[in-house]
Formats: sequence, C-alpha cells, structure tokens
Amino acid sequence: MKKKLLVLTMSTLFATQIMNSNHAKASVTESVDKKFVVPESELIKIFQLTMNLRIRQK
Repeated sequence: MKKKLLVLTMSTLFATQIMNSNHAKASVTESVDKKFVVPESELIKIFQLTMNLRIRQK
C-alpha cells in the first residue's frame, strides 16, 4: 500500500512539473515575440544610423 501511494505521489509531482514547465516556455515565447517587434520605419532609421557610423569611422 505504501509503495502504491509513493508511486501515485511521484507520478502526480512529475506530471505537474511537466505541465508547469510547458506553460513557462509558452509564456516566455509570447513575451519575447511581443517585445522585439520593430516597425519597418524604425528598422530603416537603425540601418541609416549604422551606415552613417560606418562612413564616419572610415
């Protein structure tokens, strides 16, 4: 009886850990996607600034 209880407890802990780790990965992925979206107009500005810096360094 004790062995069955131990197996049930360990399998429950294992299952909850897997569910929580999958949820954490999804949360991180969603937040990263939202934070690093750069509009095209900003990309053009960044590109122009980078080109200007390279020209000045020469």
